[in-house]
Amino acid sequence: MEKKLVQFIAGIIVALVGAAIIFHGSLLGESNLGIAMIISFTGIVLIATSRYKMDKIYFFLPLISLEKI
Repeated sequence: MEKKLVQFIAGIIVALVGAAIIFHGSLLGESNLGIAMIISFTGIVLIATSRYKMDKIYFFLPLISLEKI
């Protein structure tokens, strides 16, 4: 796999883990909002710095008509 794709997927996973920690609330203790926000931000930064082109992912194409573009 390309380094860009691996970093992109890792960023999605890290961001979703941070979102799950925020959603659950008391997963890591009483007040874990700060830790969860840092984890989510780290995932977003990984996604942003991966520079992976989204045109290689075709899972959303049935929703978009290419003839209208």
